Amino acid sequence: CIHKMTSEQCILYRLHMEEDILSLALEVELRRYKPKTSVAFVVPKPSLREIISAHFRDRIVQTWACKRLTPILEERFEKLGNTSYNCRKGFGVLACVHRVAQDIFEVSEGYTLETWVGKMDIFSCFLAIDKEVLLHHLKIFINEKYEGPDKDTLLYVCETTIKHCPHLDCVRVGNLRLWEKLPPH
Repeated sequence: CIHKMTSEQCILYRLHMEEDILSLALEVELRRYKPKTSVAFVVPKPSLREIISAHFRDRIVQTWACKRLTPILEERFEKLGNTSYNCRKGFGVLACVHRVAQDIFEVSEGYTLETWVGKMDIFSCFLAIDKEVLLHHLKIFINEKYEGPDKDTLLYVCETTIKHCPHLDCVRVGNLRLWEKLPPH
């Protein structure tokens, strides 16, 4: 509930949280967990884009998985030289800007050589990811790196989450006129 106490889904979930958290844990344990309908909305800034927000209940499951995956992913990022600056503590936008400036300085040998920088965005990134390829590599990674007694449950939750298609199971909210302005992709 951190940073979500005033969201409608958090408020509604907290009304029956004690009963449902046990039910949710049992669904996961018995391999009967299925993600619920997501909420989709459009935000205009910094650029017009669609956001699909998981149901509050599903965020609990995702948080459970993240608490197990984050330490082993962080270890991998560190071994690779901390070049990932997305959704990591201490590696936000400002840290990324400083890293790019440092890299430009090094590559240009103190700004003495011509150096080029590319700014790119992957077209429809999340929808373009091959889920089977992602799942294949994630399973290998978890089996090699995760030591917890709940490894099978973690693999199940990851597979269920990755195979879910929230863009096909969502409710649109907010300013519906903004949807008309979105590019088709």
